[in-house]
Amino acid sequence: MSYSEDGQWFWDGEKWIPSPPTQQPSQPVVNMQDSVIAGDLNYNPQVINNVNNIFQNPASGIEHPTEDLSLVSDGAFLCGKKALMSIGILVSILAIGFLISSFFDVTDPDRISQDGAEWQNDDGVFVSIDEKPFDRLDYMGIFAPVGALGWVSVGIYIFATAGPINTFNRVREQYPSSPILEQGDKGKTMHDVAKYSWLVPLVLVVLFVIIAIIFFKIAAEMQKNSR
Repeated sequence: MSYSEDGQWFWDGEKWIPSPPTQQPSQPVVNMQDSVIAGDLNYNPQVINNVNNIFQNPASGIEHPTEDLSLVSDGAFLCGKKALMSIGILVSILAIGFLISSFFDVTDPDRISQDGAEWQNDDGVFVSIDEKPFDRLDYMGIFAPVGALGWVSVGIYIFATAGPINTFNRVREQYPSSPILEQGDKGKTMHDVAKYSWLVPLVLVVLFVIIAIIFFKIAAEMQKNSR
């Protein structure tokens, strides 16, 4: 193949066709939307450009982040603070909900028929289960799904708004000893506390399911052997 003098065309043996663009060496850039559903980072274009320059030129001689990078640190701090607050609000709501449940009476299971269709009132007469007073079990039947929905919503919020934390982590890798980023370190710590606190119930549920499966398998095997 031969190129034209201006380099814009080359001969493929049959005709002149436009030459392909020269491939530029790839350079790492900061993706300002690091998470799957990243929280929108309200940094102005100059800040984004400065952050990108850090990763494109890690050996540029800058020993400390520029003033604009303090916004990245502050963004991480605010992100961690909001995540921790969301966990605090969730725990408070759950605690209040469980406290309210203590005000409801617990219905004696012996007063409910085996088919669950009737309930024995104070006069000893079985009536429709619909006439049973609202008790603690009824309350928990409503509160438990609401609490679970709140837990899932908080988890989605924590992980969906983690964009500033992810960006801060990458900046911190370039400047591991910069005092300007200490505020962001606190934000990262708060975000980690919120994240792992949210994961605790999930881990417990998974462990419970695993133990239950093992138990039922052992019980089934024992019943099989007894036969």
